Amino acid sequence: MTFNQTISEPMRKLLFATAGAVLLLGACAVPPPSAPPSVAAAPALPPLPPPAGRCNADAGQFALGQTYTERIAEAVRSASGARIARALRPGQVVTREYAGDRINLTLDAADRVVGVGCG
Repeated sequence: MTFNQTISEPMRKLLFATAGAVLLLGACAVPPPSAPPSVAAAPALPPLPPPAGRCNADAGQFALGQTYTERIAEAVRSASGARIARALRPGQVVTREYAGDRINLTLDAADRVVGVGCG
């Protein structure tokens, strides 16, 4: 018995159709990406400074214990990189939204700075 005698005509057609479909689909395959061209290593750049208007509360900690003045508020605002400085006194009603470009100086009853934080 030969190959042609053991497979019926409909099976042979199905086999050839399947083989043809596999070949056609294989032709549509995307070739693997080639290796990118080698590029000389770029020199390391210094780190970027924080974006303007972003608050860094650590830079304003020098004000803790000092009596609040507009001069202190401006020095803390400038050192922290914040755009806005806000004094928070005991019992004062304040908004609770977070502003990443605002520095808050929390004051006690004697107007001493007891906390410095962003928000």
